[in-house]
Amino acid sequence: MHKRTLVHRYFLAAVLFAFLLTLPATAQAGRMAAGFSFGETTGLSFKYWQDNQRAIDMAAGWGSDEWDIKADYLFHEPEIFRVDHGQVFLYYGMGFYAQGKDDKDDIAGARVPFGVEYFLPGMPLSFFGDVAPAMDLSPETSFGTQAHLGMRYIF
Repeated sequence: MHKRTLVHRYFLAAVLFAFLLTLPATAQAGRMAAGFSFGETTGLSFKYWQDNQRAIDMAAGWGSDEWDIKADYLFHEPEIFRVDHGQVFLYYGMGFYAQGKDDKDDIAGARVPFGVEYFLPGMPLSFFGDVAPAMDLSPETSFGTQAHLGMRYIF
């Protein structure tokens, strides 16, 4: 079997498994947000809140000869920063990512994001940004940093 196909299958299986483990909690909370992210993964962003402090965050991006996906399990701290208007959450978590280009081996790895999300007052919009130390696990081990900025509509 082709190495790229194996990386895709293992990553998708890990994301599906993590999502299935959280179904009882997510069915009760049920808040979702969708929007755009820019950075290491430039494309669509999706967040599914389990409660006021835990969420699953995913992003997918693609180009003419490349693709990127990431999935994080995040813990939010809503009480650290207080603002006069809106709400600010700091967050941290753990996750996985995969990247591919037509002419190179696919990459899969682990990441530990640290970020901030601002919720606009009276509007279903949020803006976010994070930085994550990252470790490529396949095809070889290496270390790096990833960053994302974006906005989401909350429904």
